Amino acid sequence: MKNSKSKFEKDNFFTFLNKSKIPILIITFFLLLTYGGRLVNNSFSIDTELYMKSYSDNFTWWMSLNRWALVVFNKLFAMDNLLIFQTNFLTVSLILFYSILFNYLFYLHIDKKYDKSFYKLQFIFPIVMLTSPIFAEMYNFAILNTGIAFGICLIGISLILYENISFKENKVLTYFIYLIGITLTTFAFGIYQAIVPLYLLIVAICYLLKCFKDKNISFKWLFKQIILFVISSLAYLIICKIFCPANSYLNSGWSTAGMTCIKYIYDVIIRTLKCETIYYNITYLVAIFIVIIVNIILLLKKKNNIGIVLGSLGVISSPFFINIITGVDQLKRTQFNYPICIGFIFLIFALILYNKNYKYIYTLFIIFVFGVSYKQAMISGNLFYSDEVRFQNDVLLAEKIETMIEEKEWYNNEKKYTLILLGEIKNTAHNSYLKGEVMGHSFFEFDSKAHYGVSTRVPAFMETLGYYYNGPGKTEYDNARKYLLDNEVKSFPNKNCIVNKDKYIYIRLSEDI
Repeated sequence: MKNSKSKFEKDNFFTFLNKSKIPILIITFFLLLTYGGRLVNNSFSIDTELYMKSYSDNFTWWMSLNRWALVVFNKLFAMDNLLIFQTNFLTVSLILFYSILFNYLFYLHIDKKYDKSFYKLQFIFPIVMLTSPIFAEMYNFAILNTGIAFGICLIGISLILYENISFKENKVLTYFIYLIGITLTTFAFGIYQAIVPLYLLIVAICYLLKCFKDKNISFKWLFKQIILFVISSLAYLIICKIFCPANSYLNSGWSTAGMTCIKYIYDVIIRTLKCETIYYNITYLVAIFIVIIVNIILLLKKKNNIGIVLGSLGVISSPFFINIITGVDQLKRTQFNYPICIGFIFLIFALILYNKNYKYIYTLFIIFVFGVSYKQAMISGNLFYSDEVRFQNDVLLAEKIETMIEEKEWYNNEKKYTLILLGEIKNTAHNSYLKGEVMGHSFFEFDSKAHYGVSTRVPAFMETLGYYYNGPGKTEYDNARKYLLDNEVKSFPNKNCIVNKDKYIYIRLSEDI
């Protein structure tokens, strides 16, 4: 019973909430500063047009990607008929919720002498995390954003449940709680695979905090977490094997080219350290420096141990977990661990400075944290705004093309045409227009060099506006390209850029096709 009581010296979740009002207000401010624009528009990104055209086909695609839980989630929460405002509102609410969940989880693991300062400074972790353009890029996907935010919440809930298991007098209840946690984790993995490395990072964070608090290596605790992770992963993979068809899209790079995979990982590390693109910045280098300095100081004071070193290495290397697991150069929007790692390290460093009463350094560091978070929020907000402008321009462009088609003397509104577009029209709407990995890229531009060019998405996008066309097959696309080149058809906006060949409509968007 003694051990049982010691675990509950910490405040329960509702007491924690009651004492966290000011930090939650700060978190909410940065959340709205970053994502507020998503609550006042109905624009959507690529992939959404295909979902709106046929969500059942999209569910089949998700199943082939082992995202069976995402299908269940969308059906369970009536996401079949996509309503943009509702999904964005739910996403923003869930981001706030999992920010609080993770803060509470860290609070449960942190040394009690930091409790008072933690209540004051807990906002640091979420505002660095949620303002990151990496999360903005991911949450711009209307068909995924709510599900992924929900999955991250499940990770926080499951790990909090594990931490509060201390009912040694009731083994049935203990195993039942373990079962709930494993079920939630398994479901979260089935929503989106990038949640797996996120889970590993959160466990590494908790392990680091526990080693620091208990002043030992806590291998027993770590072993238990490994077992729970393995069980959840196996459950996820078994469900995938039973219900999900194979898809080469998921093939690991390690199964084909080991040295190439190592090069991919190396390239990602170098790009991250060089702060290339809008997704990376100097904060990761600062985080590395903090981890090294803190470990050296602990070593000199003989307060360091192998557990702290392993936990530190696990946390600081976490931005590359997904690349290491898959062996491929992953998309930026899947690299959740980058801002989470930085936000946590900044929080711990602020706690140390506050408790050591290093007032000037502490004050400068808090100003730095607010500055970084504000700058990231501005970049992410610009991305959202640029994508909204892109969407509005895409609507205008689609309507202009439709008007040009309907003005043709050969056009018959009772006939179903196959629309084939060659080339691309890029969107550069205003001086501050910002393009991300997907955000800001027009439907009339994206995939222009792949598959069937923009013809893969534009007919589906136009269908969301009430203009119905079929998409082409490979032979049809190749025939259209040959015809436009052989006949030197003018490009858009020339009125002769549109050609009719029976039930096919060819449109040359640009000179380069």
